[in-house]
Amino acid sequence: MTHPDHLERFAGLPVVRFDPEAADPGGVTATPDEVAWRVEGDHGGKYDDVFAGFAALVDPARVVAVVLGAYSDGTPLSAEDLAETASYPRLRALFVGAVEEEWPISWIEHEENFSPLFQAFPGLERFEARGASHLELDPIESESLRVLRWESGGLPAGVVRAVAASGLPNLERLDLWLGTGAYGGNAAVGDLAPILSGERLPGLRHLALEDSEIADEIAEAVAGAPVVARLESLSLAMG
Repeated sequence: MTHPDHLERFAGLPVVRFDPEAADPGGVTATPDEVAWRVEGDHGGKYDDVFAGFAALVDPARVVAVVLGAYSDGTPLSAEDLAETASYPRLRALFVGAVEEEWPISWIEHEENFSPLFQAFPGLERFEARGASHLELDPIESESLRVLRWESGGLPAGVVRAVAASGLPNLERLDLWLGTGAYGGNAAVGDLAPILSGERLPGLRHLALEDSEIADEIAEAVAGAPVVARLESLSLAMG
């Protein structure tokens, strides 16, 4: 059964929960490239079993969108393990840590560096993640990425700086929930400078710097930022 607060659509596709016990693994009559597959753990399985079962029952060559939910201990499934289990040549949209009402966002832990994912899945156009505890990120290079969203209770400064230093010429939307110091959100306005200068991310049209305890400082910096002239939307919500 799908959790009532789980995503119903992702990347323009209906979200269908992968059920390895069902005759039809998605519980509906659908081809693999017509839905976004929600993959999540159970109370008796292991990471490898979950991803191996998914790859065995749903053709990896046809999967275009994946939503990774929670494992039984409250930790999201590892996208790194997904990449190591099978090749997904057509994967264009990935959501990691799609944990809604099961656990608070500050409880969501990743404990992995997400940068290698963009090498494993070079066709990614949309990447979203929830949670930032123990998170690491190096600057990434991607010609394909159009949307990058990170929801967190506190986004580490190193992650913000890595995004700002990334080569993403076609990125159109960037959403960062910067959060608070109590949950590891220690980014300063200066860490956003490469983004706000307009020199980075030449295709950016939608910018959200949200959920921040330094929202006033960000607002002052944004007011005179060169990047604003080309934006179609700007959000400083939840500050």
